[in-house]
Parts: sequence; structure tokens; C-alpha cells
Amino acid sequence: MSVRYSTVIDRFIRSGEVPPVVLTDGQEPLLACVVQTMQDEEIRLGVRGDRVKERIFRDEMMQFITECEEKEAFRRKCLPPHYDPEAAALQYAEDVAQRREAHHPLMMLNLRQIPIYLKRCNITDLDFFQAWNLMGGYWNEVLFEQARRLVRLQHDFPQLLDIARYMGREADTEGPDRMKADAGAAMSLDHASHSDIEGFTLGNDLTALLPNELALSADPDTGDLFTLRYATRTLQMFRSRSDLLKPTRRLTEKNARREGPMVVVLDTSASMDGQPLETGYSLVVRLLEYAIARKRALFLVSFAVAAHPIDCVQEKGKLLRQMRQRADGHTDVSEALDVVFDLLEKNPDYMGADVALVSDFQVPMVEKKKQGVWRRLQEAGTRFYGLQLGMMEHSRWRTFCDKYWVIDYHFKMSRYNFVPES
Repeated sequence: MSVRYSTVIDRFIRSGEVPPVVLTDGQEPLLACVVQTMQDEEIRLGVRGDRVKERIFRDEMMQFITECEEKEAFRRKCLPPHYDPEAAALQYAEDVAQRREAHHPLMMLNLRQIPIYLKRCNITDLDFFQAWNLMGGYWNEVLFEQARRLVRLQHDFPQLLDIARYMGREADTEGPDRMKADAGAAMSLDHASHSDIEGFTLGNDLTALLPNELALSADPDTGDLFTLRYATRTLQMFRSRSDLLKPTRRLTEKNARREGPMVVVLDTSASMDGQPLETGYSLVVRLLEYAIARKRALFLVSFAVAAHPIDCVQEKGKLLRQMRQRADGHTDVSEALDVVFDLLEKNPDYMGADVALVSDFQVPMVEKKKQGVWRRLQEAGTRFYGLQLGMMEHSRWRTFCDKYWVIDYHFKMSRYNFVPES
């Protein structure tokens, strides 16, 4: 149901439209609370047209809706076998109203205070959006600055922005779900009524002859002239719009690369402790904003010895817990690649994925069987990128990547390398 509410909120932000809902107990209580919030004068006048406030409003409302739905789902599981549906509906409406009373003042406080803080600290909208994504809708200046520290690494290392642009590539606009019209050299006639007269022309269509030509055919003295004109297609006749010659059109289909998920395979072994690991998380934060804006999936597969897949859009709490853990353990990417390969091969729509392997690349090369799967996925449309954090000898991994970046912390500089596609 959250999709339905999301559509209502997006329409309100875009056009100011508020759906007509009867605000009565027991009748769409959650939607009624959403509409009631939209009808608030401060919301109507202050939110639309301000990117920051629009984002805060949308995220806060979706969080409120999700919490209400989750609580109602849990409550229904606990209902006795025989319960009064009317009483249950009234209880649900009361719970939603109470939750709104607690949530609404906090949302209004955020809408007033956050823009002031961003202006005072000269924080750009994009930097705010990325840090805000990690806060789960709860504003706290200390936590916000901790999240923004990851975002600021993108200004120190512009390669992060570069790789994010590659991974955020848009799908082809033409494909099987879009028909493409090809123009040909041949000409065709449209068949339609002759009531759409355009003027006069020459030809031998007996159904469109001018009256004087019909008179020629009826007179024995001019019958031969009529026959000659018919044979040479020089009879005067009405011209209709439907008779105009047009270039032929042919509908064709063109294969399109589907817009699959973005996947970050992040090394969290002991050698990545400190700034390298923070840099990897900074890339994840940037891609999370891409994923939310373009409605793409984003998965983080962290690895040391064991692999831990996280859906970054749907499991932000799990993502935050992962970010708070220190790098530790030895390095083995095999299990992480198994997770990625399994994800991509079992979901046909995911074959157009963008996968980034982020590591210091003190990583042993995997067996040839996995190398073969890697190459097969590349041929199917998956793009693999490498981000090397720290200088070391050239790694064999770069020959498997469509593009490869290097960040050298020792010299506080970065180097960007293109690797030809194999």
C-alpha cells in the first residue's frame, strides 16, 4: 500500500493536488491523516518549490506511513480468531491519529530548522540529501555531521563522482517495449473516405471523376477521348487527403539494456581500516542518492572472509550498522562474488547491472570458473568497475574491469586510469 501513498505524496509535491477524502473514523484513516497534513496551510505554502523541504516532507511522510502499516500488520497478527471487525477498524483509526499527533510536530520542526542550518553552514542540497539518507528521517546535528564527513570525501576524491556517474548510467530509451518507426523509400496510399477533398488532380479513379469528365464518357462523340485519357491516367478528378502518397513506415524492435541494480562489492578486511573503508562507504552514500532518485536497486556486498549482502534502499538501518563496524579479518572475495553472481543470474532484469569492486586489491585472484562467470555476465550487459584504494603493484583485477580507478592516499592525490574493454 505504501506505493499508493507515495503516488499521492508525489502528486502533491508536483502539482499541489490533494485527493478528496472524507475525514471520518474508520474510512481510510491513514490516507485521511496524509490528506489532513497536506491541507495544513504551512505545508501547502511552504513545502512546494523548495527542494530541501520537499525531500524532508516526502521522507518524513513515507516514514510515518511505513510505521503505521508495520504496526497495523503486527496488530492484526495478534488479533484473536474471533474479533469484532468494526472495533478493530476504530482501534486502527485511533492508533493512526495518535501516531500523527506525535509525528506531525517533529516534522514541522525539521521543516523549519533544517533549511536554516544548511544555509548557516553553507551546505549544498546534494550534500544534504546524501547525509539525510543515512539518518532515517531523524534530525540530529551531531549525527548529520558524522554522515556529512563521508560525503565530503567526494570533494577530496572526485574519482568517486566519476565512478558514480558511470554506475548511474541510464538505460537505452529504445527497446522491445518501445517501437521504432523506420521510414522507407516506397510510397503508400492511406485508404479512407473521400469526404476530405484537398483539390484536383489527374488520374483514372472512376469514383472521383469531375462531372465534366463523366459527361465525356456519356457522349458518343467524345467517348474515344475519354478512353485515351483513362489509359494515360490524365482524367481530371477530385484529390482527397487520404490519397496523398506518404513514405512507408515499418515498426521494428531494438534490443535495449535494462537498467539493472547497482552493486558495490566492498572490501572490509583489516587492510582497509581507516580512510580507505570510509572512501568506499562514501561511494555507497553517493550511489544511494542515485538509487533513490532513479528508483534503482542498490546492493552492498561487504566481504572479509564472509559476505554480507544489504539492500541499501530498503535496509538503511542495516546499512548504518554495517558502516559503524571497523574493518577486520583476512581477505577472500570468493563468497562475495558468489553472492553477486547468484543475484544477477537468478534475476533476468538484473543483467544490466553495474558492479563496483572496491578494495586495496591485496586480494588473491579467484579461480578460473568464477572468471568465466564474470566474463559471461559482461557479455550479457553487466558492467564491472574497479576502485583501488591505495597504491600497490598493478593488479590483475584491472584487466577484468570495464574501467578502473586508483586513489593514492600516500601522495594525497588520485590517478584515473582507463582500461580497455577486453
